[in-house]
Amino acid sequence: MLSLEWLAAGLGLLGVVLGLRENIWVWPFFIASSAIYLAIYLSLNLIGQAVLMLVFILTSAWGLWNWRQSRERSPTSTTQGPGWLRRAQRAYFLLAVVVLSLGFFIWFSSVDQHPNPWLDAIVTSVSLVAMALMGMKRIDCWLAWLFANAASVVLFLQQSLLPTAALYFIQFGLAYWGLRLWIQRQAS
Repeated sequence: MLSLEWLAAGLGLLGVVLGLRENIWVWPFFIASSAIYLAIYLSLNLIGQAVLMLVFILTSAWGLWNWRQSRERSPTSTTQGPGWLRRAQRAYFLLAVVVLSLGFFIWFSSVDQHPNPWLDAIVTSVSLVAMALMGMKRIDCWLAWLFANAASVVLFLQQSLLPTAALYFIQFGLAYWGLRLWIQRQAS
């Protein structure tokens, strides 16, 4: 299982780097990494993370379609590049995180042997929102990834998933880099 974990972590890391560069290949790498992690998380009873991987696979397929459609509609369009959510949109996404976290916590608390239902619920919720925002090319996705990655490091250290915790630690730094890059791209 450890070699699969390293493979999933490597694919995920490559996916993040591709996402930083707004390279459409981010999505196939996320799909491959998520599929491997799905098996790993199911074997550890991390239900939230397993559900998250299923949603990541679906969201990655949507992100691939959305980025292709955006590029095909108008290769020079300014809407193709990253931008910020409006204040009202941000409030809706924050509300979604709260509602999802509560719902996931209730579900995960009912699962026998769940190692940390509250942290898993928060990571799952914030990650879902971050993935949706990334598919929409909203700069806010990187703020969500910063939070989700920091919380994920704690969750995976608790499960002794050291390569995965290391991946999320690196992804925390990459999320900061992504935030800066997308802000610069939006400004130009």
